[in-house]
Amino acid sequence: MLSSLRPRHEGDGLFSPSPFARRIAVRPGTRFAGAIEGNRRFGPRDTVLVLCTEEGRMDMANGTRFATGNHPVELLFPLMHLDAAGYDFRVLTPTGRPVAIEEWAMPRGDAATMDFRARHEDRLRTPGSAADFIARGMPDATRVAAVFVPGGHGAMLGLPFDRNIGEVLLCAHGAQRLTLAICHGPAAFLSMRLAGAFPYAGYSIAAFPDRADRIAPMAGYLPGPMPWYFNARLRHAGMRIVNHLPTGRCHRDRRLITGDSPEAANTFGRMAAEALLDADSA
Repeated sequence: MLSSLRPRHEGDGLFSPSPFARRIAVRPGTRFAGAIEGNRRFGPRDTVLVLCTEEGRMDMANGTRFATGNHPVELLFPLMHLDAAGYDFRVLTPTGRPVAIEEWAMPRGDAATMDFRARHEDRLRTPGSAADFIARGMPDATRVAAVFVPGGHGAMLGLPFDRNIGEVLLCAHGAQRLTLAICHGPAAFLSMRLAGAFPYAGYSIAAFPDRADRIAPMAGYLPGPMPWYFNARLRHAGMRIVNHLPTGRCHRDRRLITGDSPEAANTFGRMAAEALLDADSA
């Protein structure tokens, strides 16, 4: 039993979740369902900017390293819903390096999800650079309908500390575009402070709770305590977290749509697609 609680050593000093944690939190199949198809109202805003992490190694407080990145279900499910609704998407990482993905969480038993990833693998391997996007004056910004920040612990690496990411988020907010973020994705909102403002003070969100991250090492999901806790920093900045557990909750506050975990990914994706279609028809 004790061996099943030990994080799995992936080599090169990296650890991924234990066999026990994987049985609880990682499914070979998925629950993707209910995509909206065939009723896309074509308008001038048809693209979603996807802000992904390019970093896949989290240094834990005890000196171990967690193999992380964007969670595949939290990345792919929402994109599958947006794609079905007729929206294009453009992937950005801070410097243009490939998107880091938590490969151990990939639902390899789900043909639809694996096919979608294969069809869009080039976008993940050769994303745009947020730095270049800002330097070039955010080209085609008028086509952007929303900005999406996927989850996974990797969303806490780089994104919250990147001024260019903050500029993109501030621009979307100022232009009254939808902002979508799931699980650890809201950590990226902290980057807006580097860009000169934090307009989300007073907003409420669903997010992966700090208390769940605090107990995750006990099940071997994480190899050690987190280096920092993003809920606490967002609360300090004036945000309110509406959930206490990762139960699949989704939440909308004005033009900000959030979800708390992989369990929320399907509902979150459909909710985002519906909101974009509603905005198109307004």
